[in-house]
Order: sequence, then C-alpha cells, then structure tokens
Amino acid sequence: MNILRAARATALFELTRSLTPGRLASSLILALFPPTMMGLILFASGFSLPTEFVIMLTVFMVILLSLMLWASPVVYAELEGKTWIYLASRPKGRISTVLGKYAIAVFWSFTVGWSAMTICVIFNSTIGSPREKLHVWLVFSLLIALAGITYAAVFILIGALFHRRAMVFCAGYILLSEIVLPNVPAVISRFTVRYHLFSLALDLLPQKLIGANEDSLVQNLYNRQPAWLDILMLVLITCLALGATAFTLQSREYLTADEA
Repeated sequence: MNILRAARATALFELTRSLTPGRLASSLILALFPPTMMGLILFASGFSLPTEFVIMLTVFMVILLSLMLWASPVVYAELEGKTWIYLASRPKGRISTVLGKYAIAVFWSFTVGWSAMTICVIFNSTIGSPREKLHVWLVFSLLIALAGITYAAVFILIGALFHRRAMVFCAGYILLSEIVLPNVPAVISRFTVRYHLFSLALDLLPQKLIGANEDSLVQNLYNRQPAWLDILMLVLITCLALGATAFTLQSREYLTADEA
C-alpha cells in the first residue's frame, strides 16, 4: 500500500508538471493526425470509402508515438536529472516512481488516442445510425485503453533494460514485434500485443466496417480465440512486463550521468 500511495503521489506530481505548452502542443498535433488523415481520405474518395481501418491504423500509430515519447525514457530521465540517487535511497522509491510515471504515460496516450478517435467517429459519414456510432466509439475506447496500458508497460520495461537507447530499442520492438510478427501465420504471432488487439476488433466491430468477412484471410489469421482470451492475454503481458520492470529496477545498478 505504501508503494501505491507513493506511486499516486508521483503520478499527481508528474501530471501537474506535464501540463506545459510544449506537452500540450505535441499532444494536440498527435491528436489531430488521425482526423486529418480521415478527412483527406474521405475527400479523395468522394465520401464513400469506409475509413474505420484508417482510424484504427492512425490511432494505433499515435498511441505508439506518444508512449515512445512519454514511457520509454522514464528511467533515463531520472538519471539525466540526477535524481536517481534520491529514489534509490527511499524504500521502494524506484518502483513507486516508475509506476507513477507509468500511470501518467497511460493517461496521456489514452487522452491523445481517445480524443483523436472521438473526433473521427463523430465526423465519419460512413458510419450509419447513431447507435452504430456509439457501438464503434465504445469498442475503440476499449481498444485504446488496453493498448495504452499494455504498450506502456512494455516500453517502460525496454526503457529499464536499455535506458540509454530506449527510443531506438522501442522502435525496433515496434518494427519486429508489432509489424512483422503479427502477420506470421504461426504460434509466435499470438505473443504480440497487436495480434490480440486486432483480434478483439474483429470480434467486437461490425465486419462491414473493417472490410472483413467470415471466410477472409484476416479472419483466419487473427480471429482464432474468444474475446475474453485476448483481454486475458493483454492483461498477462502487462503484468509480466511490470513485474520484470520491478525486478530490473531492484536488481540492477544504474549509473548517474556524473558517474558514467
């Protein structure tokens, strides 16, 4: 409980400190990218092309970019700011601080992705009735929340293991584990985050909106298990990543900028 209270205090402090013009401007730019792409595609197609897949892809990119900025450098930021010695001297100070910053990274990624998605759904003329729009909005909100929680845990683990080149290794992880492996028709694809997110989308969204049918290659590649199993796997990946991060923080010796 002391760790959770300390993490909550860190999260509140980081939230207040993050409300800067630079952070707000970068968040606004990221949030406007998916609506802009959707508008350009609708305009080019004469407002007739379904754009739900474009929304999924662009919001997915925005979430990954925001977490690369706010989750991956958590450990290195403390080392660079010369506050790591203070954290290491407090009981569970490393874990509570990283957990607090993890919560803020999830908050900002969800805020940016959810805002972009909401604008896209509201102004998307290819979604028919208000009831269908509400359904799509609820499903996308769930997917964005799960993506932010899971990817933030993975990126913070990468930042704890490779703190000096965290963004580079996160970019390599995205390329290999979230672009290449999910498309491989093998068991290894099920250990990626994107596989379960896309499988959830196939389960929960109307098939006509994402251009899939029961016999399509996409359905055969991704939709092989029930939705609850996809959610369970995402929760399991999050818990394993956070547990590995806590173990790394407690067992590894980090050098500050002066000592390095």
